[in-house]
Amino acid sequence: MDVNTKNNIEQAIGKSGFPFENFATTQLRKHGWIVIPNRLYLDDVKGIEREIDILAYKNYYNKKENICYYTGLIISCKKSTENKWCFLTRDSSNDDINVNYFPFHFLTDNDILKYMTYSEMSLIEKKYKANKEINELFSFPKSIISYQVLKGKEFVKNEQIYDSIITSIKALESEKSNLLRIRNGQKKSYKRYYSFYLLSLFDGEMIDCNFDSNGNVAYSNINSILYLNRHIVNKDENFYSVHFISKDVLDKTLSNYDALATLNFQIFPQLIVPFYKDIFKFDEKVKLLWDSFVDKTSYALSYTISKFSKETLEPRISSFKYENGILTLDIMGYGNLDVNEVYNKLNEKDSSAYKTVKRELKTWYRYTGKFEFGDSLPF
Repeated sequence: MDVNTKNNIEQAIGKSGFPFENFATTQLRKHGWIVIPNRLYLDDVKGIEREIDILAYKNYYNKKENICYYTGLIISCKKSTENKWCFLTRDSSNDDINVNYFPFHFLTDNDILKYMTYSEMSLIEKKYKANKEINELFSFPKSIISYQVLKGKEFVKNEQIYDSIITSIKALESEKSNLLRIRNGQKKSYKRYYSFYLLSLFDGEMIDCNFDSNGNVAYSNINSILYLNRHIVNKDENFYSVHFISKDVLDKTLSNYDALATLNFQIFPQLIVPFYKDIFKFDEKVKLLWDSFVDKTSYALSYTISKFSKETLEPRISSFKYENGILTLDIMGYGNLDVNEVYNKLNEKDSSAYKTVKRELKTWYRYTGKFEFGDSLPF
């Protein structure tokens, strides 16, 4: 390779975004993140493949529950030596009822975690904001009215800023879709839980143009600001937050995301146990696991009843009642047999049905209390 070619390559690399992406990747790995560079995703509008600069994960495997938890960062990297990014803002009191100030994006193939995440969203937000380092990542003291790219003395097309936002958002939704599709096509050895956060890293100057109520503007250089807005992706409308960060504070900011990942690996596994507390007092919880529980017990019911019936029957647990600390399980599909005789046979503690149901109640509902077969109707 001649000297001119080498110099041309060096100049081209210097003008490209690769050195900045490499810097960001190095910082992420230093902080213990697993980095996947140049991840491809499908643009839902143009129908073409596009690229997100960096996808980074930290994970924690909970052996007891056989669930792996992931904290994911979806990162766009932009660089400009000529242009300045300007954010036109106003102070925010975070009290607009039409705005979701805690846009939390997660994905899981565990129905219990999905249920508990939605049920305990306010608790998750409270725990996030109780931590000073993490609260900075979810606090919106300023609302971004608009964003502009300043080149010289005038604003030019703001495509670079818009692209950093929309590619991150679309990559997030694509990643969620891909992860579900991949999991559905594989042998499921363990369940997974992902939480995602969007970052836009900028190697350049960022300026806050803050408008007061009288229209006066205060200008200040910034190294970090949170963007919050709603967007429509794949015909679904959601709120998204993108954290704009300058190169010089990346190391410090990653320390905050390190703390976030650590907290995630404490919060989300702790959602499992409360789900089972007094579970038969909550119909919605019971229904999540009901079909699996019924399927696992149906053969034992059939086997027990077949011992005193010449009919070919397919009995199944049909409903339940929980009163005074006793779970009553009703059945259907016992044909013309006397119902009291059926219940008596099923309630024999050495019967296959009783032993199987006892085991499956513990497996699916972690229930070890009293139970019996009988009429579950409340009248």
